[in-house]
Amino acid sequence: MTWIDTCPLIDIHTHAGSEKRGESPARTVAEIIRLQRSEQLNYGILLSREFSEPIDHRAFLTEIAAHKKQCGGLLRVTPHQSDAHLRCIRPLIQEFPESVLGFKLHPARDNYTVNLNTVDDICACAVEYNLMIGTHTSVKSPACDWLPLLEKYPTLRLLLYHAHHPDDICELLSDFPHTRIDTSGDAFNPDTLIRVAHTCGHDRICFGIDGPLAFPHAHGHFLPHYRQAAKEIAGFCSNDRNLLEQIFFKNAEAFLGKICI
Repeated sequence: MTWIDTCPLIDIHTHAGSEKRGESPARTVAEIIRLQRSEQLNYGILLSREFSEPIDHRAFLTEIAAHKKQCGGLLRVTPHQSDAHLRCIRPLIQEFPESVLGFKLHPARDNYTVNLNTVDDICACAVEYNLMIGTHTSVKSPACDWLPLLEKYPTLRLLLYHAHHPDDICELLSDFPHTRIDTSGDAFNPDTLIRVAHTCGHDRICFGIDGPLAFPHAHGHFLPHYRQAAKEIAGFCSNDRNLLEQIFFKNAEAFLGKICI
């Protein structure tokens, strides 16, 4: 056993909730919490994966609230439904203040381009309530699309999943101190992680592995994978303990503005 088997660990990118696109087995909040507890995770940010309409944010938050010491939630919103979503979400933010950490966006999957016309109201709401936004980046949805939004809302806490387009990522991280990336890009892409660490600083990277989509599973159940992922990432970072402690939990606590361990 190494120190990575027991060190504090905060994951900022795990999907929970019902899924309507055949990506079984099911993963309820309770199931994800059991996986995380089995690996002694200290805290996790769970992203709602509800594809039915209307999205049942209350049901998701009720589950999150039952485990609020172990997790917080990001609520999926889309520009196509943002007016309706935000009208429903504002009361929930006040009702579940410890459970709502922010919003989850997936531009490529939901078929829109990030710009001032599509996500301005979502960003304004996030800043108003001091919430974060987690957004998937991809070839079709590069990080540079966020530049006008970050110029308008420089205090917006933005988490860029997958770290596609490293040039754009490094530019945004350098210019906007409230932006972060997770470690999920292209199966823990060492080149991107090392480049961001050297260019923008180790404090801009948070542990997040896009679970449990890539987790192994057997007999209809996902198998734990957080600690194994941490060991893979440690290999990219030359097993530098001080650096890894930042990535594994210290950076997430600073970004969230709360103590999770």
